[in-house]
Amino acid sequence: EWDVCVTSYEMVIKEKSVFKKFNWRYLVIDEAHRIKNEKSKLSEIVREFKTTNRLLLTGTPLQNNLHELWALLNFLLPDV
Repeated sequence: EWDVCVTSYEMVIKEKSVFKKFNWRYLVIDEAHRIKNEKSKLSEIVREFKTTNRLLLTGTPLQNNLHELWALLNFLLPDV
């Protein structure tokens, strides 16, 4: 039993089936630019996680174009 899981993007990709088994209260993604392309492998995997809350941390809040910004906002609010 544990309260926090800190992992790398590489481990998420490698162990995606393990991470998908949990209902996460929070999913915090640092370096959120790594999921700005919603068709990337990493982005597709983390979008499948069951989460109550999501938080993105990034040093570049405004992306290069509207599509990249949309991809990040869509990750945060997929039903909107």
